[in-house]
Amino acid sequence: MVMTKINNLLDEIKDIIVFEISGTEYCTFIKDITAIINPATRLTDINNKSEIASIHFEGSEIPVFNLSKILNNNSEPITNHSRIFVIEMDGQKYGFITNKIKEIISIDKNYSNINLNFKKHNENKTYCSGILDFEGSKYKILDCNKLIEYFSDKI
Repeated sequence: MVMTKINNLLDEIKDIIVFEISGTEYCTFIKDITAIINPATRLTDINNKSEIASIHFEGSEIPVFNLSKILNNNSEPITNHSRIFVIEMDGQKYGFITNKIKEIISIDKNYSNINLNFKKHNENKTYCSGILDFEGSKYKILDCNKLIEYFSDKI
């Protein structure tokens, strides 16, 4: 079952975006991101201690997840490097605030140095689906759908 999951994911991997949350590198698939927003132009209160805030985007209010607070129980200030990733799930848009974008990587699925690990780790197991090991760097794969499902009663 794990091999099937890895093979299916390798078929999907084309471009990933690597971002930082409280000093830890995470990644997600670019295909899942609808927009990237500079929060300095949209938010004034995301620095509060709550896990979820909201912004006005494309004519409606969308929930924004404070990933520093959720993943590390640490509220980090908005900086010039902070960004909000907007994704859409079941017709609803959601935002995820990151400390900064590190890089965007295009990966060929036949590239031999990709290693995916789906062992459950104690740290962030609810929101991360595994670890992507690529060219000596390890990135936690953020599972945005799990995060939305987990917090759906608070939205």
